[in-house]
Amino acid sequence: MENTICYGSPEDLLPEMLEYLSRGEGFWLVVTGGSMYPTLLHESDSVFIEPLTHEIRIGDILLVLTGDCHCILHRVIRVRKDAFIMQGDALAKREGPVPRQCVLGIATFRRRRGSVQLLSRHRSINVMVRRFWRNVNDLIS
Repeated sequence: MENTICYGSPEDLLPEMLEYLSRGEGFWLVVTGGSMYPTLLHESDSVFIEPLTHEIRIGDILLVLTGDCHCILHRVIRVRKDAFIMQGDALAKREGPVPRQCVLGIATFRRRRGSVQLLSRHRSINVMVRRFWRNVNDLIS
């Protein structure tokens, strides 16, 4: 886990990211934006992006290339046969369906204040449960 991409827009870093992934290597990417709060903190956290080596599952945090040539790092909330739906932890809006061929890689570790933690899918289930109850409360209110 030593390759590093320090900072920049994912679009500017795309050629370098694709080079690492094509060699089967991972890299650290500084998080930009608040859409994955509280799991990932803007410009404070970095994530280790690796090539995806398993089937896409609910809870995975994927780096994908969107149709308008932007990169997003969001959580998978629904898997379909040939596509999936994503959503940032702090967002109400969903993206998708996203075709599987748009996946650049998967975030497997988070680095925060010098400490490296595995990005657990079990934790993501808790985020989705909280989101569900927040939506229920919004409907009731």
